[in-house]
Amino acid sequence: MTPERALVVDLLKTEMVQRQERNSAYSLRAFARDLGTSAAVLSMVLQGKRPVTTEKAISWADRLKFSTDKRQQLLKAVTEDLHVRVDPTIRRTRAMEEQMSYVQIQMDQFSIISDWWHFGLMNLMKLKNFQSDVGWMSERLGITQEECTEALERLQRLGLMECQDGKWIRTARPLETPTDVPSEVIRSFHRQNIRRALASIDDVEVEDRDITSIMISTDKAKLAEAKKRIRLFRKEMAAFLGEGEGDEVYSLNIQLFPQTVRKS
Repeated sequence: MTPERALVVDLLKTEMVQRQERNSAYSLRAFARDLGTSAAVLSMVLQGKRPVTTEKAISWADRLKFSTDKRQQLLKAVTEDLHVRVDPTIRRTRAMEEQMSYVQIQMDQFSIISDWWHFGLMNLMKLKNFQSDVGWMSERLGITQEECTEALERLQRLGLMECQDGKWIRTARPLETPTDVPSEVIRSFHRQNIRRALASIDDVEVEDRDITSIMISTDKAKLAEAKKRIRLFRKEMAAFLGEGEGDEVYSLNIQLFPQTVRKS
Protein backbone atom coordinates (compact mmCIF):
# COMPACT_ATOMS: atom_id res chain seq x y z
CA MET A 1 0.00 0.00 0.00
CA THR A 2 1.39 3.38 -0.97
CA PRO A 3 1.67 6.11 1.72
CA GLU A 4 -0.90 8.09 -0.31
CA ARG A 5 -3.42 5.25 -0.25
CA ALA A 6 -2.71 4.66 3.43
CA LEU A 7 -3.75 8.27 4.09
CA VAL A 8 -7.01 7.74 2.18
CA VAL A 9 -7.71 4.65 4.27
CA ASP A 10 -6.88 6.49 7.50
CA LEU A 11 -9.20 9.40 6.68
CA LEU A 12 -12.10 7.05 5.95
CA LYS A 13 -11.48 4.79 8.94
CA THR A 14 -11.24 7.76 11.27
CA GLU A 15 -14.61 9.03 10.05
CA MET A 16 -16.21 5.61 10.47
CA VAL A 17 -14.82 5.21 14.02
CA GLN A 18 -16.13 8.65 15.00
CA ARG A 19 -19.60 7.68 13.79
CA GLN A 20 -19.40 4.37 15.68
CA GLU A 21 -18.48 6.25 18.86
CA ARG A 22 -21.65 8.32 18.48
CA ASN A 23 -23.76 5.25 17.60
CA SER A 24 -22.66 1.81 18.79
CA ALA A 25 -24.95 0.15 16.23
CA TYR A 26 -23.24 1.92 13.33
CA SER A 27 -21.64 -0.70 11.06
CA LEU A 28 -19.46 -1.01 7.97
CA ARG A 29 -22.63 -1.64 6.00
CA ALA A 30 -24.17 1.59 7.34
CA PHE A 31 -21.01 3.52 6.43
CA ALA A 32 -21.12 2.02 2.91
CA ARG A 33 -24.76 3.08 2.62
CA ASP A 34 -23.89 6.63 3.62
CA LEU A 35 -21.13 6.67 1.00
CA GLY A 36 -23.42 5.29 -1.69
CA THR A 37 -21.35 2.19 -2.31
CA SER A 38 -21.42 -1.51 -1.41
CA ALA A 39 -20.03 -2.96 1.78
CA ALA A 40 -17.81 -5.28 -0.28
CA VAL A 41 -16.23 -2.38 -2.18
CA LEU A 42 -15.78 -0.33 0.99
CA SER A 43 -14.16 -3.27 2.77
CA MET A 44 -11.56 -3.61 -0.01
CA VAL A 45 -10.90 0.14 0.08
CA LEU A 46 -10.37 0.11 3.85
CA GLN A 47 -7.94 -2.81 3.46
CA GLY A 48 -5.98 -0.82 0.89
CA LYS A 49 -6.71 -3.40 -1.79
CA ARG A 50 -8.78 -1.12 -3.98
CA PRO A 51 -7.97 2.48 -5.01
CA VAL A 52 -10.46 5.32 -4.75
CA THR A 53 -11.11 7.27 -7.95
CA THR A 54 -11.16 11.06 -7.99
CA GLU A 55 -14.86 10.97 -8.83
CA LYS A 56 -15.58 8.75 -5.82
CA ALA A 57 -13.43 10.92 -3.55
CA ILE A 58 -15.40 14.04 -4.47
CA SER A 59 -18.71 12.24 -3.95
CA TRP A 60 -17.65 10.72 -0.61
CA ALA A 61 -16.26 14.02 0.69
CA ASP A 62 -19.65 15.62 -0.10
CA ARG A 63 -21.65 12.80 1.52
CA LEU A 64 -19.47 12.84 4.65
CA LYS A 65 -19.61 16.65 4.83
CA PHE A 66 -15.86 16.86 5.18
CA SER A 67 -14.32 20.19 6.17
CA THR A 68 -12.39 22.07 3.49
CA ASP A 69 -9.04 20.92 4.92
CA LYS A 70 -10.05 17.26 5.21
CA ARG A 71 -11.60 17.35 1.72
CA GLN A 72 -8.37 18.73 0.24
CA GLN A 73 -6.38 16.09 2.12
CA LEU A 74 -8.51 13.29 0.68
CA LEU A 75 -8.46 14.59 -2.89
CA LYS A 76 -4.72 15.22 -2.82
CA ALA A 77 -4.02 11.72 -1.49
CA VAL A 78 -6.30 10.11 -4.09
CA THR A 79 -4.71 12.12 -6.91
CA GLU A 80 -1.17 11.27 -5.82
CA ASP A 81 -2.05 7.59 -5.40
CA LEU A 82 -3.38 7.61 -8.97
CA HIS A 83 -0.15 9.23 -10.18
CA VAL A 84 1.92 6.53 -8.47
CA ARG A 85 -0.22 3.79 -10.03
CA VAL A 86 0.04 5.12 -13.59
CA ASP A 87 3.69 6.28 -13.50
CA PRO A 88 5.92 3.22 -14.05
CA THR A 89 9.06 5.04 -12.91
CA ILE A 90 7.53 5.90 -9.53
CA ARG A 91 6.14 2.38 -9.10
CA ARG A 92 9.50 0.76 -9.80
CA THR A 93 11.31 3.31 -7.61
CA ARG A 94 9.01 2.56 -4.66
CA ALA A 95 9.53 -1.18 -5.13
CA MET A 96 13.30 -0.74 -5.31
CA GLU A 97 13.35 1.45 -2.18
CA GLU A 98 11.47 -1.26 -0.28
CA GLN A 99 13.90 -3.92 -1.56
CA MET A 100 17.21 -2.10 -1.10
CA SER A 101 16.36 0.24 1.81
CA TYR A 102 18.91 2.95 0.97
CA VAL A 103 20.03 5.30 3.73
CA GLN A 104 20.84 8.92 2.88
CA ILE A 105 24.21 9.78 4.37
CA GLN A 106 24.60 13.24 5.89
CA MET A 107 26.92 15.58 4.01
CA ASP A 108 29.19 16.15 7.02
CA GLN A 109 29.65 12.36 7.28
CA PHE A 110 30.17 11.97 3.54
CA SER A 111 32.88 14.66 3.60
CA ILE A 112 34.90 12.43 5.96
CA ILE A 113 34.72 9.35 3.70
CA SER A 114 34.44 10.98 0.25
CA ASP A 115 37.58 9.32 -1.14
CA TRP A 116 36.39 6.45 -3.32
CA TRP A 117 38.25 3.70 -1.43
CA HIS A 118 36.03 4.08 1.64
CA PHE A 119 33.12 2.74 -0.41
CA GLY A 120 35.48 0.27 -2.03
CA LEU A 121 36.31 -1.13 1.40
CA MET A 122 32.66 -1.46 2.42
CA ASN A 123 31.95 -3.44 -0.74
CA LEU A 124 35.18 -5.43 -0.55
CA MET A 125 33.84 -6.99 2.65
CA LYS A 126 30.98 -8.55 0.70
CA LEU A 127 33.33 -10.62 -1.48
CA LYS A 128 33.30 -14.35 -0.88
CA ASN A 129 37.10 -14.47 -0.44
CA PHE A 130 37.36 -11.34 1.75
CA GLN A 131 40.28 -11.23 4.17
CA SER A 132 40.40 -8.92 7.21
CA ASP A 133 44.03 -8.13 6.50
CA VAL A 134 45.13 -4.56 5.73
CA GLY A 135 47.77 -5.81 3.30
CA TRP A 136 45.22 -7.87 1.36
CA MET A 137 42.61 -5.09 1.34
CA SER A 138 45.03 -2.37 0.23
CA GLU A 139 46.45 -4.62 -2.51
CA ARG A 140 42.98 -5.50 -3.84
CA LEU A 141 42.01 -1.81 -4.06
CA GLY A 142 45.40 -0.53 -5.20
CA ILE A 143 45.81 1.87 -2.27
CA THR A 144 48.51 2.20 0.38
CA GLN A 145 48.27 0.36 3.69
CA GLU A 146 48.26 3.73 5.45
CA GLU A 147 45.25 4.89 3.38
CA CYS A 148 43.49 1.60 4.10
CA THR A 149 44.12 1.77 7.87
CA GLU A 150 42.94 5.38 8.12
CA ALA A 151 39.82 4.62 6.06
CA LEU A 152 38.93 1.65 8.28
CA GLU A 153 39.23 3.86 11.36
CA ARG A 154 36.96 6.53 9.82
CA LEU A 155 34.34 3.99 8.77
CA GLN A 156 34.38 2.41 12.22
CA ARG A 157 34.10 5.84 13.88
CA LEU A 158 30.99 6.61 11.80
CA GLY A 159 29.44 3.25 12.70
CA LEU A 160 29.52 2.01 9.10
CA MET A 161 31.85 -0.91 9.91
CA GLU A 162 33.02 -2.74 12.98
CA CYS A 163 35.76 -5.19 13.86
CA GLN A 164 34.64 -8.33 15.71
CA ASP A 165 37.29 -10.80 16.88
CA GLY A 166 39.73 -9.42 14.32
CA LYS A 167 37.24 -9.66 11.45
CA TRP A 168 35.94 -6.54 9.70
CA ILE A 169 32.18 -6.47 9.11
CA ARG A 170 30.09 -3.92 7.22
CA THR A 171 27.22 -2.65 9.36
CA ALA A 172 25.80 0.03 7.03
CA ARG A 173 22.88 -0.43 4.70
CA PRO A 174 23.32 0.85 1.09
CA LEU A 175 24.17 4.55 1.20
CA GLU A 176 23.27 7.46 -1.06
CA THR A 177 24.02 11.18 -0.97
CA PRO A 178 21.38 13.90 -1.39
CA THR A 179 20.56 14.50 -5.06
CA ASP A 180 20.92 17.75 -7.03
CA VAL A 181 22.81 19.43 -4.18
CA PRO A 182 25.75 21.69 -5.17
CA SER A 183 28.73 20.29 -3.25
CA GLU A 184 32.47 20.37 -3.86
CA VAL A 185 32.78 17.13 -1.85
CA ILE A 186 30.37 15.31 -4.19
CA ARG A 187 32.05 16.84 -7.24
CA SER A 188 35.43 15.61 -6.00
CA PHE A 189 34.04 12.11 -5.46
CA HIS A 190 32.69 12.02 -9.02
CA ARG A 191 35.98 13.33 -10.44
CA GLN A 192 37.82 10.45 -8.76
CA ASN A 193 35.48 7.84 -10.19
CA ILE A 194 35.42 9.38 -13.67
CA ARG A 195 39.24 9.48 -13.72
CA ARG A 196 39.31 5.82 -12.73
CA ALA A 197 36.77 4.98 -15.45
CA LEU A 198 38.95 6.86 -17.96
CA ALA A 199 42.03 4.92 -16.87
CA SER A 200 40.16 1.62 -17.22
CA ILE A 201 39.85 2.23 -20.99
CA ASP A 202 43.57 1.43 -21.28
CA ASP A 203 44.17 -0.66 -18.15
CA VAL A 204 41.22 -3.08 -18.11
CA GLU A 205 40.45 -5.76 -20.71
CA VAL A 206 37.36 -4.96 -22.77
CA GLU A 207 35.51 -8.09 -21.60
CA ASP A 208 35.87 -6.88 -17.99
CA ARG A 209 34.35 -3.43 -18.55
CA ASP A 210 31.61 -1.69 -20.52
CA ILE A 211 32.13 1.89 -21.62
CA THR A 212 29.72 3.24 -24.22
CA SER A 213 28.11 6.53 -25.11
CA ILE A 214 25.20 7.87 -27.08
CA MET A 215 24.43 11.44 -28.11
CA ILE A 216 20.84 12.67 -28.26
CA SER A 217 19.10 15.91 -29.11
CA THR A 218 16.49 16.52 -26.43
CA ASP A 219 14.17 18.97 -24.77
CA LYS A 220 15.71 20.24 -21.52
CA ALA A 221 12.28 19.96 -19.89
CA LYS A 222 12.72 16.17 -19.92
CA LEU A 223 15.81 16.27 -17.69
CA ALA A 224 13.98 15.93 -14.38
CA GLU A 225 12.28 12.72 -15.54
CA ALA A 226 15.53 11.51 -17.10
CA LYS A 227 17.32 11.90 -13.76
CA LYS A 228 14.59 9.90 -12.00
CA ARG A 229 15.00 7.09 -14.54
CA ILE A 230 18.78 7.12 -14.23
CA ARG A 231 18.58 6.89 -10.43
CA LEU A 232 16.12 4.01 -10.73
CA PHE A 233 18.30 2.20 -13.30
CA ARG A 234 21.33 2.62 -11.04
CA LYS A 235 19.55 1.05 -8.07
CA GLU A 236 18.07 -1.78 -10.14
CA MET A 237 21.51 -2.57 -11.56
CA ALA A 238 23.01 -2.46 -8.05
CA ALA A 239 20.37 -4.96 -6.88
CA PHE A 240 21.10 -7.25 -9.84
CA LEU A 241 24.91 -7.12 -9.60
CA GLY A 242 24.95 -7.23 -5.79
CA GLU A 243 22.89 -10.40 -5.47
CA GLY A 244 24.79 -13.36 -4.06
CA GLU A 245 28.52 -13.57 -3.31
CA GLY A 246 30.86 -11.49 -5.47
CA ASP A 247 34.50 -11.85 -6.49
CA GLU A 248 35.25 -8.26 -7.59
CA VAL A 249 34.16 -4.73 -6.65
CA TYR A 250 32.82 -2.64 -9.55
CA SER A 251 31.74 0.99 -9.91
CA LEU A 252 28.88 2.04 -12.18
CA ASN A 253 29.27 5.60 -13.49
CA ILE A 254 26.56 7.25 -15.58
CA GLN A 255 27.22 10.64 -17.14
CA LEU A 256 24.49 12.78 -18.66
CA PHE A 257 25.71 16.24 -19.65
CA PRO A 258 25.17 18.87 -22.38
CA GLN A 259 27.49 18.90 -25.41
CA THR A 260 26.05 22.18 -26.61
CA VAL A 261 27.02 25.57 -25.19
CA ARG A 262 24.03 27.59 -24.11
CA LYS A 263 23.87 31.05 -25.60
CA SER A 264 23.87 33.90 -23.10
